[in-house]
Amino acid sequence: MESLDLLLSKVDSIARVRIIGGEPLLFKDLPQLIDYLDAQKKILTFSLVTNATIDFKDELMKKLKKSNKVRKITISDYKRSPNLKIPLKQESILRKLKENKIPFSMNSSDENSTWSDPEKIYKRGRSKEDIIKNYRNCQMPCVSLMTSEGLENKQLAPKGAIFVCPISSSLSRLKGLEEFNGDFLNLEDSKERFFEFYSQDFYKSCDYCRDYGEPAKQIAVAVQTDKVLKLEKD
Repeated sequence: MESLDLLLSKVDSIARVRIIGGEPLLFKDLPQLIDYLDAQKKILTFSLVTNATIDFKDELMKKLKKSNKVRKITISDYKRSPNLKIPLKQESILRKLKENKIPFSMNSSDENSTWSDPEKIYKRGRSKEDIIKNYRNCQMPCVSLMTSEGLENKQLAPKGAIFVCPISSSLSRLKGLEEFNGDFLNLEDSKERFFEFYSQDFYKSCDYCRDYGEPAKQIAVAVQTDKVLKLEKD
């Protein structure tokens, strides 16, 4: 909430806050977070993504039903996952959402459904021109807001940071903020710095992604890697 307060002091509005994880329903203060989002005039809507491994408690359902800012609840369907070890709560969750008239969508896992493969993440060594081209082809609509919790060097973002995309935020946590300095905004930066940040031609993390000028490879929904993928050092 402290990080969101700082962010809201620098912007006119936020069209949507997307609550993701890990699994958001593991967050014990989720109902309180929803109260906070509802109270912020600058936040227009919010959504939540769940994998349906945890059921919605009554307190959470009451908050969602009361809120007029819920854009939708997105349920990722993992029925086809070969590694699933626990029973899914899809039927219970869907019933509660329908009964309380809360908008939702289900990411289908039928045999014709696919996800886009992000491919391996590593430094590609592209030229500046090609990095700029990849950034422009990407058109990632999501930015990541993260607190300083778990960061090795909190001095670079003591109150949290905004990263240009989810891959950038993950890389920064894996390899350190120093490596990707310039790819994120310290929430304590001035409002002018926010404009400077988004006027950049490219970001360092854009050299780690697949070629967004080419069609994405399609993979079966919920069928993920069969081995641990390591981040390349080079």
